Amino acid sequence: MKKRLVLTLIVALFIVFGAFAADAWYYNMEIQEFSFSGLQNVSPETINDALYSYRYKPFTDELFEQLQTDLYAVAGIDFFTADAEKTDDGGLRVVFEFYEIPMVGAIQYDGNEVLKTRELREAQTTFAVGDFIDPDKKASFEAAVQQLIAAYSAKGFIEVPIEYEIVKDEDLNTYTVVFHITEGDQVRVTQFIFKGNDSFDYSTLKKQVSSKVKSLFNNGYLDEVKLKEDSAKIAAFYQTNGYIDVIVSDPIIDYVESTSDKYLSATVTFEIVEGQQWYYGGMEVYGNTIFSDEEIEDAKSMKVGSVLNLEAVQS
Repeated sequence: MKKRLVLTLIVALFIVFGAFAADAWYYNMEIQEFSFSGLQNVSPETINDALYSYRYKPFTDELFEQLQTDLYAVAGIDFFTADAEKTDDGGLRVVFEFYEIPMVGAIQYDGNEVLKTRELREAQTTFAVGDFIDPDKKASFEAAVQQLIAAYSAKGFIEVPIEYEIVKDEDLNTYTVVFHITEGDQVRVTQFIFKGNDSFDYSTLKKQVSSKVKSLFNNGYLDEVKLKEDSAKIAAFYQTNGYIDVIVSDPIIDYVESTSDKYLSATVTFEIVEGQQWYYGGMEVYGNTIFSDEEIEDAKSMKVGSVLNLEAVQS
């Protein structure tokens, strides 16, 4: 219904100031004044700034087209109508009636206990109080939900259902966004387990993992995103040491008995299929006319017979 109304108004604008403008009394008259109504949350100063450069210029189709472009660039303007009036001394006054996009009046969080409201405000950067966003467009609100879920994931929460609610204030043309959060259980890692690692010991592989286990100095939050990155880091370590066919599983999470009633404990297992270790056997080069085969070989960081470093080959 709203789209039909907007189209009707745009057509009306075109009729008033478009096709018949050349025959109208105001065509080529100098614009002496602007007046407008309908603003609720957009500041009049912003509109005045957009209109300032058009005052005392002769009215033409081209001028009005550019004026419309500038007004629609003002944050919060949904659409507007325009009309021409004569001033007391017979000059031209252009009169606008504005219709605004609803404004975010407040953002609230409900159900959060472990993560404080301050932390959630810092995590949610998609929109802020004072932004003009159509409440019927879900993309911005769904993006905000994903940011909040990511914040919880980084603190060890695997499943956190979050829903948003729009509470409108029709009189003020604003609305409150309420995020309803069900925090669930927080999970902390108590141990890393590596299986299938015949060539490298536990301490060597643990150094490749950026995630931490619960200790006196670390919270040990289970972060699935970071753990998957750790799988890739382990694989990259193997590949720089000749195991170019290595396969490292996604992290396997197993819950174990917890020593606290405030969080769940879990072990994380990385299953590794090392494969065969490869060695560098040299490189054949074709088409080189400036540098000899020997010069190119000397420029390589790997020497024949050394362990194959896949990263060095690819670089």
